[in-house]
Amino acid sequence: MRILKLMVVAFATVCLTSCLEINESVEIKENGSGQMTSSLDMSQLIDMMQAMGGEEFEKKKDEKLDSTIFLKDLVDTAKNLTAEQKSLMRNGKMHIKMNFEEKVFKLDMNYPFTSLENLQKLNAAMSDGKLGFGTLMKDAMGGNKQQPGLDQPNISDSETPEMDQLMGIFDYNVSNGLIKKSVNPEKLKKLLDNPKMAEMQQGADMGIEVLYNVTYKLPRPVKKVDNPKAKISEDKKTVTIRTNLMDIFTKSDQFAYTIEY
Repeated sequence: MRILKLMVVAFATVCLTSCLEINESVEIKENGSGQMTSSLDMSQLIDMMQAMGGEEFEKKKDEKLDSTIFLKDLVDTAKNLTAEQKSLMRNGKMHIKMNFEEKVFKLDMNYPFTSLENLQKLNAAMSDGKLGFGTLMKDAMGGNKQQPGLDQPNISDSETPEMDQLMGIFDYNVSNGLIKKSVNPEKLKKLLDNPKMAEMQQGADMGIEVLYNVTYKLPRPVKKVDNPKAKISEDKKTVTIRTNLMDIFTKSDQFAYTIEY
């Protein structure tokens, strides 16, 4: 089994075995432009990859990766994106840092946006799984393409990380002074009916946590937030909501919010 494939398979199963933390931040400027960033620390996957990889892992354990991937380099060959989605991600970038010896494995994504309309479109694309961690990780590592001389995995859809699917049950409404995230009942039902989610839901029932933190940095003070988990900064311009992503199966309303500012 090749080392990159090990990374993807381990990422796909991390929710079933250990605690993980995801941090998302959205910074909005007065003119409606800004940036969306997401970070995922998967360092604990190293031990899992070692257990799964055996001799193959031992051969590759000295490899190091500290690379920034500009998403425009993936746009032209991406088959699962519309022209509009390609435009949204063209200026984005993804940074991967991996050091097996030091047990470091981190992934960061950054999407700039020029307007609140584009922020809403970005949210929608990420909710659809088109711009999430799993999809971009797969594309960055070669997807289903095999190029001569390169150690790239052939990753089937069944091995694609499930994290993006958990975030795909929401609808977004973003406008000047308003950010609204709501649960789509049809999408939630589809998620719960998906047999691929059964093991992940069992993990949730066992108390496994995936900490999910969302932060909004706003150009004006907050007027109202209806999510009881929301924490507002002293200057009232920053809102942070901290949840356990595994609660999405039974407490999906905890992830919904309306922020007025």
